[in-house]
Amino acid sequence: MTLTGFQLDEIRKVRAPVDAWWVVFVTDPIADLALVQLTKYFPNVTANSITFASLFFGLLSAACFATGNGLVLIVGACVYQISFILDCMDGKVARLSKSASLFGQFLDSLVNNLVDIFNIAALTWGLKANTSILVMGMALLGFHSLQNFLTQYIDKPEDGTWSPFVPDSESWLRRHRLLAPMTGPDRNAILLTLAPITGLFIPGFVIVLLAQIGIVIAKLRKILTAN
Repeated sequence: MTLTGFQLDEIRKVRAPVDAWWVVFVTDPIADLALVQLTKYFPNVTANSITFASLFFGLLSAACFATGNGLVLIVGACVYQISFILDCMDGKVARLSKSASLFGQFLDSLVNNLVDIFNIAALTWGLKANTSILVMGMALLGFHSLQNFLTQYIDKPEDGTWSPFVPDSESWLRRHRLLAPMTGPDRNAILLTLAPITGLFIPGFVIVLLAQIGIVIAKLRKILTAN
């Protein structure tokens, strides 16, 4: 099935029911417009091909971060966002074309984790001359791995969201399609986009590490208190 003829309002209908603040306010609007143009000129595009493109740009941004060079770090931040925009597009294509599959979900999850780990590790390596950043980066990678381990023991809601923590249906957050702040896309936006652009690396690492620790504690609590 080709995607020729899909309009912006149709694409918006297949957005995730709730999502990260960065996705809702920044990435989704860009991804939807990009998807209109992509399906116009490449009507046979598949979700998996977009996922592989996301991986390519994710590895390219990691290579930029590993240099530790100021200007190249900014380029890396921009390239990382291209990767993430593509990541926000592949699921929409799968739903629009009714081609969602278990393999596609696995590939998307695998690529997401590889891009996250490679970019955090590359940025840490690029800034390794700063001992505090090196320590925080290693800790962040450790907590990231622990979070992924814990996630498999937490049931996700049945409404299609990727996060196990979903606001109540009557809450302000849910009415505005928002998850609680500082989920993965928000943390990555701070560390892998805003910090390289502004040069505020230490505050970026501190904020993201504290948020990551908080998420791990919340997931541990959810597991330990489950009936």
